[in-house]
Amino acid sequence: MDHILELQNRLIDEFFSPVKRPHVVLPDRSATKENPAKVTRREVVTKEYNAWYDPDGSYHHEVLVEEGDLPTRPELTD
Repeated sequence: MDHILELQNRLIDEFFSPVKRPHVVLPDRSATKENPAKVTRREVVTKEYNAWYDPDGSYHHEVLVEEGDLPTRPELTD
């Protein structure tokens, strides 16, 4: 009888629980270090620019930090 009650509780939990999906698409389980799967991730990067208007009214800007100078580890992005 305990097995039936346990099964019933698991079915109710599964039915009423929201579907949990990862925030990134996970690779196929067959991927290995020698034969990796390609995964696409999006990252938001904030850059600062020097911006100005020329006397003719045209807008210009130059990035203050070059792409190679941006931090790559999360603990460096404070």
